[in-house]
Amino acid sequence: MAPPKVVSGARAIVSVTPGDNTAGLGTAATGVGSGKPVVVGIFNNFSYQVMYGAQPAFILGSFVAAEIDYTHVEPVSCSATGWRVMDHGIFIDPALPTISQLLTIGTVTLTVKDRVDGRTIANISGVRPTGASGGFAARQLAEQTSTYIGLIFDDESTLSSTGSQTEVAPADLP
Repeated sequence: MAPPKVVSGARAIVSVTPGDNTAGLGTAATGVGSGKPVVVGIFNNFSYQVMYGAQPAFILGSFVAAEIDYTHVEPVSCSATGWRVMDHGIFIDPALPTISQLLTIGTVTLTVKDRVDGRTIANISGVRPTGASGGFAARQLAEQTSTYIGLIFDDESTLSSTGSQTEVAPADLP
């Protein structure tokens, strides 16, 4: 039987892949900082937002816009919420840099894969972790939320067969 086309949260696997100049990010115990993808098993919710900027073009003598044109792409906003697990705090699996790393640390890549067939569902590259929050309350599990901002979002329709985005040099852009 073929797997269903609709993806559920149980099928999504989130991983963090350190890029260039990310040595020291996370710990050797989790593999973050090794340059290899590290599955972040503590996340139970992952959301992203891709926004395009559009500008209306008004002409003299008209009360309505003549057309609306795209002007830019906003950075991709991501948020990941998960259980607070000992030895997997905000500086480990979610890859938030420490204060001493802020000026020298590189970017990471966030990848969401399908647990059923291993295909990449979402790939966000040029990502910088931007913050974390969490808390503790009586009689419930503790959670933590990590926020990210990235440059490029790709899904299965824009990724090449190798699972990485097709690079376009800035000089080749229209």
